[in-house]
Amino acid sequence: MIRWSAKFLMPLLAAPCLLAGACSKPTEEQASGGAPPPIPGPTPAADTPTAEPPIDPGVAATLREFAGALHDAAATIAGDSPRVARDRAGVRMSRHGAIIDAAAEVVEWTCVKPDDRAEAAGLGRISLAREVWARSFLSCFEFDRPFALWSNGSFAVLEIPARLRKGLEPRDYPYPVWHSSDLWRAWHTAVAIRFVLSGDTVVESQIVSADTAAASLPAAPQWDGRWTWADERGAAQPRAAQIAYVLSPDNPHVRPIDRAYQRLAEEFQTRGCLACHQPDNRAGTRAAHVLGSPALAVALRSKLVDALDSSGDDSTADSRCTLRTLAQGETAGELRRLLEQFRTECDHAFEYESIYIIRPEEYPDRPWRDQPASLPPP
Repeated sequence: MIRWSAKFLMPLLAAPCLLAGACSKPTEEQASGGAPPPIPGPTPAADTPTAEPPIDPGVAATLREFAGALHDAAATIAGDSPRVARDRAGVRMSRHGAIIDAAAEVVEWTCVKPDDRAEAAGLGRISLAREVWARSFLSCFEFDRPFALWSNGSFAVLEIPARLRKGLEPRDYPYPVWHSSDLWRAWHTAVAIRFVLSGDTVVESQIVSADTAAASLPAAPQWDGRWTWADERGAAQPRAAQIAYVLSPDNPHVRPIDRAYQRLAEEFQTRGCLACHQPDNRAGTRAAHVLGSPALAVALRSKLVDALDSSGDDSTADSRCTLRTLAQGETAGELRRLLEQFRTECDHAFEYESIYIIRPEEYPDRPWRDQPASLPPP
């Protein structure tokens, strides 16, 4: 698995027609299993060529397993409240090897219309660590059958019918999507999610939204300009943007990550970084590089450290406004130490998840610790 998704995203940006190719007809295998009637979803544009090579059989098998895992992980248990159902889905998705292993370490997330091509910028594009992508973002949606596959050269696209879960409260979203009325509409009119792959690796997810009358949308919370807040008990919100929500309850790296991030957040705030590096992407980069919450900042844990040593290199242009500020001043050395600590603790935390949670059967000699199946705190 790659360390940074730019390696795969550069050819994606250059591809003139990533979505060219006819949507394959769902097979009986894809539609079987006693699934409920599929959610109505979009199909590729009518003028798309049909002479594209078939998807590599190995990639197709991986995608079938991935789609099946998402569908099963998203299932709601009878009697669960909307919040508990979402939390259970997030736990299952983030602990399922077929889902996590299919993704790049950093995945981009955006919203598109049915006829948009994958190279379109979309709405609300944001960079996410794959663990956050699975635990806090994908879990907001329910998935259905049948799914569709199509290809263009070495690229593959998987589209799965999906809809936003009902009953989500403001603290359940991974960030305040209601800061933009267009983004709120896109999330609430989702009919599918597309997964764009380079080789056999998911590098991007796209909410595919339909045109729906505004009167049918739920009322959005009032946007007060706050990306994070504390609830009446003093707990940091949104809860899905916290490290404790993403990682398993016994992961020993939760507190060290939080401590390192809080120190970093003070530096980010003092240096003005948080004015631009939020989900509304005032920095103007292709994808928002968010520093304003711990879970969203995880995606940048390696890039920030590496780029401090190459702030004059054009390859770091996306973050140069921040790096130029971060690399200066008397506290630059301390800042580097905090960034390295944040990266190291995150890396160790995800290694712990892999060994103890996702695939414990592959590590029979590990020090044994019972892993509770409990959900995160409400």
